[in-house]
Amino acid sequence: INWIGDHPPLRWLDPEMIWIPDGEDHGGLNDRHAVLNRAAAEHYMGGWATVSDGTALKLIQEAVGPGAVRLTVEDWGAFGMDGMSTEVFLALRLVGRFKIARFPPTYFVVCTNGHARKNITIVERWQETAVFDRFSLACAPGGPKYRNEFEDSVSFLACGLGLSDERRDAMLAGVGSSAAAEGRGGAE
Repeated sequence: INWIGDHPPLRWLDPEMIWIPDGEDHGGLNDRHAVLNRAAAEHYMGGWATVSDGTALKLIQEAVGPGAVRLTVEDWGAFGMDGMSTEVFLALRLVGRFKIARFPPTYFVVCTNGHARKNITIVERWQETAVFDRFSLACAPGGPKYRNEFEDSVSFLACGLGLSDERRDAMLAGVGSSAAAEGRGGAE
């Protein structure tokens, strides 16, 4: 993750809530970053434990019924879900059990060629980012992996910081060759 703006100060975030960035929910909850207390941490990070002890199946069956393990991706849509994903699985473990609050993202996922699940095709400029099929993505190394995530973060920062349209457009245009250079933080 490349932070292009400051993280919300922890003193602003109610410690009784799980704070998750807006966007990139994919039918569940954004799983890229969270601020939470110790009591919630076991549930947030305990996905594998719920699979190994059988709780995950119960959570899925509670959400979509006893035949859930045989559903196709299209079937999940009838339940308002995009199929099972890490984001959906996170939501099943948290929603209704914890108070969830959101904050605007000020980061983007950096494109690398080392992603283990997707075939990354190298392109010259981030504007050429495109999904070729369900499992292929084109992005410029060092630039944003997901164009909409980057644009949302820049737009929020531009609005919150009172940046001119020209400065915002320069940030958006400058990503192809110097994506990380715009960031204040760096890759996590």
